Amino acid sequence: MSETNTSSGMPTRVLGLAAAAILFRLLLFLGRGDYLAFDEGWYLLLARSLYTGEGYSLIGIPHITLSPLFPILAGGIGSLLGSWVWGGRVVAALASGLLVLPAWSIFRRLAPPRTAFTAALLVAVLPSMAPFVAPFLIGADLWVGAEPLLHLFLLTGVAFWLMADEKESLLYWLLSGGAFALAFLARPEAIITWGLLGLAALGLAGLKRSPRRFWGAVFMGLGFLLVASPYWSYLHGVTGEWGLTGRGIAPAANAAKMVSGIQRGGSSSTIEGMLWADDDAYVQRLYGLDGSGLRLRSDYWGVFPEGAEALPDEAVPIPEGSPANPAPTAVEAREGQRLDSPPPPSFPALFLRAMKTIFPPLLWLFVLLG
Repeated sequence: MSETNTSSGMPTRVLGLAAAAILFRLLLFLGRGDYLAFDEGWYLLLARSLYTGEGYSLIGIPHITLSPLFPILAGGIGSLLGSWVWGGRVVAALASGLLVLPAWSIFRRLAPPRTAFTAALLVAVLPSMAPFVAPFLIGADLWVGAEPLLHLFLLTGVAFWLMADEKESLLYWLLSGGAFALAFLARPEAIITWGLLGLAALGLAGLKRSPRRFWGAVFMGLGFLLVASPYWSYLHGVTGEWGLTGRGIAPAANAAKMVSGIQRGGSSSTIEGMLWADDDAYVQRLYGLDGSGLRLRSDYWGVFPEGAEALPDEAVPIPEGSPANPAPTAVEAREGQRLDSPPPPSFPALFLRAMKTIFPPLLWLFVLLG
């Protein structure tokens, strides 16, 4: 069966499938009502603050934990539409619908065109549509935030990597690095895939004695640095330290305000522990006040600028043991967790739980049939 190609080599039916996937998600969002997933609200607050002149902030101080790409895009579209919520939803629909394009580009290098298109069709509809509409029915959320952008740019980076290796084009190497950087600006774990493929490119350059591939790997790194460097500059300007991400950064000046023993591993590791602890510990650690009673204790909410470290004269320290400043237990002081809290699940248990979510039992039937 013949099909018409665009000038870029993308079949028109693949472009049509991507457009249909976007429209499908927008229609489903109409049934979502006013529901906001947990992190979605924080991302949208960042978007609103950014586009209303308050800076990248949740509570009036510079924020470093959540990555900036989704708030930037959602805020831009939201300001045009007059709705921050729909700004985020449009970004999510566009990103998850356009995922069809890099997926098809990857699949067509692994299978015949008909099989590649079928796989792209599954990408368009297989990710559960139910969370777009009624997440409480299945006990899960669609994070209308960073994840759709992460998936789009991560697969785009892989697609450009394959194209660069196939065509030996330095431009595609540069585009691959830039796409991985955008994925990194959506979620920091994207840097792992970029690093692995960069090492793979260097390894292939050595095995095949290909200077072109070596320079391709260099251009891939250059593309990543060019796109990600403004974010690193922002983090350095806020914290005074250089770091890949704001997750886990606990500046020395900010740490002085923390209650000893409660926050030891940085915001990222602390929140990870809270997810497996009881709700009371979650509230105490994430929403607890510092000794002044005027500031939130966790640096998840942001970091204070230089010169704002000293407590104001009118600040009245809250006694330890009061409801606003509960005294840590012996285990909390030593390990940062409650005495009666079960230990976090092991890595194998978490991995199996993730596989059950990503690959539901019905999917294995199609895998076996395939």
